[in-house]
Amino acid sequence: MKRTALYVLALTALIPKQTLAQQPDFSTPEVAVQNFLEAVANGDADLLAECFAEDAEGEFTPIREKQLADSDWAELQELFRDAEIIETVMAEDESTATVRVQLRQRSEALYMTMEGSAWKIRGF
Repeated sequence: MKRTALYVLALTALIPKQTLAQQPDFSTPEVAVQNFLEAVANGDADLLAECFAEDAEGEFTPIREKQLADSDWAELQELFRDAEIIETVMAEDESTATVRVQLRQRSEALYMTMEGSAWKIRGF
């Protein structure tokens, strides 16, 4: 029994960490926005960067490059604290969508686009 446990442990050590970690799901606009909200709440720069499209507006470049200033993190966390997805409107060709999120004092539209098989934020 100990030999089997050691064998499993040794094999696990050989598997790359990214294989062991669950990959984020970007299969729908809503799930992609939920990833964004979780990344903001948890200060997860890696996940946050994955949430944005390559052609996202210039102001999102620091997010994609994981170079967001502490003050910008704080602003995002304050803005999206307790945010809830309230509506998704899919374009007729299903290549873009708008996800409306209810913030504490207003709603915000997040503009989504498909990159391969993943939904990504293009702007808000």
